[in-house]
Amino acid sequence: MYKYYIISIFFLLISIYIKSQTFSNIISNPNDQIINEIKEDQNGNFILVGRYENLTGNKFDAYIIKLDSEGNILFEETISNDSISFILFNIHFVNDEYILLGETFDKTPAFANCHFWYLRLNQDLTVIDEKFNLIPKGKWISYMNSIIDSDSNLAITGYTSFFDTLSNVYNSDLYFYKTNIDGDSINSNFFNTSNIIDMSFDIVEKSDDDGYDAYVSGFTNMFGSHGQILELNNNLDSIGIDSIPLRIYDYYSPTELNDTTIILCGKRLSSIYGRDLNIATINPDANFINFAHLGKVDTVDWPAFSNGISKFENNLFVAGTSNLEVSNPFFSTLPSWFYLIKLNSSLDIEWQKWYGGDTYYNLYSIYATQDGGCVMAGTRYDYLSQYYERDIYIVKVDSEGLITWTQEIPIKQESVLIYPNPGHNKLKIKSSTDDLIFELFNSNGMNLITKELIQFETVINTSFLKPGIFVYNLKNKEGQIVETGKWIKK
Repeated sequence: MYKYYIISIFFLLISIYIKSQTFSNIISNPNDQIINEIKEDQNGNFILVGRYENLTGNKFDAYIIKLDSEGNILFEETISNDSISFILFNIHFVNDEYILLGETFDKTPAFANCHFWYLRLNQDLTVIDEKFNLIPKGKWISYMNSIIDSDSNLAITGYTSFFDTLSNVYNSDLYFYKTNIDGDSINSNFFNTSNIIDMSFDIVEKSDDDGYDAYVSGFTNMFGSHGQILELNNNLDSIGIDSIPLRIYDYYSPTELNDTTIILCGKRLSSIYGRDLNIATINPDANFINFAHLGKVDTVDWPAFSNGISKFENNLFVAGTSNLEVSNPFFSTLPSWFYLIKLNSSLDIEWQKWYGGDTYYNLYSIYATQDGGCVMAGTRYDYLSQYYERDIYIVKVDSEGLITWTQEIPIKQESVLIYPNPGHNKLKIKSSTDDLIFELFNSNGMNLITKELIQFETVINTSFLKPGIFVYNLKNKEGQIVETGKWIKK
């Protein structure tokens, strides 16, 4: 199958006037903000939930935003209390109402009392119902993901944290929690292990509705990898564990492609592909089907922190952060991008695009929209003008990954298609410009091909190359690299 690499670079040149339901929006406040999840409701509005750090009180306020289809703010509110912190993680839509899930905790004494927080709102975001369920004392919730199962119950997973005074470190443990649709507790399972880091990121219901599969990391070393699927019965008891192929781990976002195929993403324990955004398909028994690694050369490209895969009908999107700084993932001085890929069911790339790059961006959540596009939400941090406080950055693109505007904005659009990939004896490049130079390097950095692109299509003979993985650069006439990527010869 061919992989089409589409690189779009926007500069000032031509003018267009198009009305489209696409937008980019920065929501800025004096304090640090995070959006954990974004979803589209049945009316085409977008709901975002997260937390807002109240720096003056050293605490968190819950953060809710509602946007219309063009990105205009319809509702923005924080929920706060003088002594209790609030954080929201997840959104569900039930009977024209919104169910939000999060936590509340009291930091005096430190995290002594933490509760699951169930919040039910109408479409005007007025509170209809609210419940608080206490979790084991001394722990707080650091991560949460949830589903509504076939019995209309909420199945919730994530990991709790606590401070181990004996070892003087923070520990993380898995948890599983189930409530009915009204937020009443059914059962729970809070693990306590000797491992410092045990994390659960996602939960899915088994195809026969007889229990759940949780996608966890670090729970056991029996497979020699970090990524595992923990099998649970309906009472949330663990009844088995299996490894995830190819040592993929963390931020899995498992999504059903069909009855026999699940796609997931994650990091990878690999010297070659560990810095890439790795995706794989498996069957319900965790057997390997297909794999692809995505991203730029010499950058860390990792999946979104909360939800990095989303599917609506035949539109499948995978996303992450490109050029994430591992040692300082939230407040870096590096430039980074939201990285969005559209795939077909065989994991072939239809297109891939990057958004941002002027400062440090970090992607948290994506959602495939009803109009065939995708919306992304994360943070933007400019170290030159901000001091440890991030803004919210939201991008809504169309089915081709493009952002159009509702006013005249001058745009130059250069598109380059490099195909087939993998290829054999010929490499073809379609280009809308002749202002670029193509360079191809082997794994040792030796320049093998340099070619000026002509408009429309350039054909390059690659018959003399041995099979392998090659790196290409696209340069402008000033010698600046505008894009880089990988080309594989079979």
